[in-house]
Amino acid sequence: MEAARRQAAPFSRARPKSQPKAPGRKPGAAYGQHHRRPIPDQADEEITISAPQQCPDCGGPLTVERVESQYQEEIVRRTWVRRFHIPICRCAQCHRRVQGRHPLQTSDALGAAAVQVGPEAVTLGVLMNKSLGLPHADAAVILKQGFELRMSRGGICRAIQRVARKAEATWHALRDAARRSALAHMDETGWKVDAQLGWLWAAVTEEITFCEILPGRGFAEAAAILGADYAGWLIHDGLQLYYKFLKAAHQSCAAHLIRRCRDLAEVAPAAAARFPLAVKQMLGNGYALDSCSPYRQYGCTWRSTHAPWRSSRLVSRPKRIAGATLSGSVGRKASAVRVAVRAKDGPSAPSCCSALVAVIKARSQPARYSRTRISH
Repeated sequence: MEAARRQAAPFSRARPKSQPKAPGRKPGAAYGQHHRRPIPDQADEEITISAPQQCPDCGGPLTVERVESQYQEEIVRRTWVRRFHIPICRCAQCHRRVQGRHPLQTSDALGAAAVQVGPEAVTLGVLMNKSLGLPHADAAVILKQGFELRMSRGGICRAIQRVARKAEATWHALRDAARRSALAHMDETGWKVDAQLGWLWAAVTEEITFCEILPGRGFAEAAAILGADYAGWLIHDGLQLYYKFLKAAHQSCAAHLIRRCRDLAEVAPAAAARFPLAVKQMLGNGYALDSCSPYRQYGCTWRSTHAPWRSSRLVSRPKRIAGATLSGSVGRKASAVRVAVRAKDGPSAPSCCSALVAVIKARSQPARYSRTRISH
């Protein structure tokens, strides 16, 4: 059933090469740098192996020449059980019930809910679901088979929600840091919550990465992350809502334009593919910084100062149908491209936020339809 719905093997990105190289490491100097597992600092168990009694080939006696060491790193499949003796107290003045708490406790529940899961197991469950993208059921199976720890899907889901509540202060601090940043990459992608379409918004600065799942794809959601008064450099894919940040300096994400040019060139005829290939070459070469350039003191090079002129000429040329839409896109974003090229303190052209969103989406495919509305 799973194979009928989606392909389990990796997807092919392009046509196979006519003469592909042999897989694996190459002999000789082309092998590359040799690596090996580091020797452990200490051994938890010492095992002495007895020497064979005789030669397996001729049956002759053996003489021990030396003793070599071999290390084996193994996982101990055991669930560590802690028992907390909790004092239950009563206030002599207000008669309030008070109980003690240890730092290792994850809950104050007693009675029917007295058996809890420790912080290490909860952390592993959160990482499997949120970092590796495993569904709650798969995370529960790994905990059971790997550590003999029984935990239901609902238990893992509720544990993730408790961790999210504890990390709420950190979450607000990251958002405030993104709003204070001088440069921010921003992008969004579809994300389903309770089988309903939502949107994963990501903001990447030089110091932090902030993500949040919001119900819509409008300026209100974008302003909820960076603030409507954001006044730094904002790098994005050219979606119109981003230009409502009136105080921000806008720069178009060159990665989106380059990807669009590549896709157009692959499907267009040879004559129609000339324009997207020319735009791709201009974007790829126009922002290269040259240390020998006489214009370096202004933050740009001779080649980059001519990028606006090249883009204007490309947009003004007659295009075929395959490049007409791309031409309009480049023309609308030309002002943002020119400002970024000429600014001394401006950011680099390619955007890393789109790559981040792609990574989050790929690593969380099974979990992105989960019931948890938790920011990553």
